Amino acid sequence: MPGEPTTAAGPHGGKPVNARLKAVFDRLKAGPAADPALRCYFLDRTGFGGPVNYALPSRLQFTNAEGWNVVAGDALERAAALLKGVPVTCGDFAPLLAEPGQDVWAYCDPPYLVNDALPPSCRLYRHAFTGADHQRFAAAAGASPHRVAVSYGDDPAGS
Repeated sequence: MPGEPTTAAGPHGGKPVNARLKAVFDRLKAGPAADPALRCYFLDRTGFGGPVNYALPSRLQFTNAEGWNVVAGDALERAAALLKGVPVTCGDFAPLLAEPGQDVWAYCDPPYLVNDALPPSCRLYRHAFTGADHQRFAAAAGASPHRVAVSYGDDPAGS
C-alpha cells in the first residue's frame, strides 16, 4: 500500500515495512483470542515462510506485506461466493476421505516427509507424521471414492 507510513529499518538491516499491517500482524500474533481463521490466514500470508507454527516465535515475523493483497480487487469476494455452502474440515483424514458423497473433490496437504526429519525448531508444521501415518494416508487416499489432490514434498531417501 504505497504512501502509507512505514516502520523504521530493522535492527539487523531489515527494510522498513507497512506500519499499519505490521501493527495488525503483531496484534494477531499475540492474540490467540482473535478470530482463528483470520489469524491463521493473515499470519500465513504476511509472515516468514508460509505455514504458521505458533509454537515457533522465530517464524512469526512480519516479512511479506505484499502477501496481504486480498484487499486489491474482488478476489476475496469471488472466492467467498464460490465457496458458499462448501464444507471445510480439519481433522483426521481417514473419515473425510471415506465419507460418502457425489462429485467430491478433496485437497489434502499432509506434513511433508522432509518436515519430519527436521529438528522441532525448524519444522513448518506443528504436527508431524510418522512413517506409519504417511502409509495410512496413502492407503486412505488410494481407497477413497473421491477425486483426491495431494500436496506432498519429495522423499529425499527415495522410499
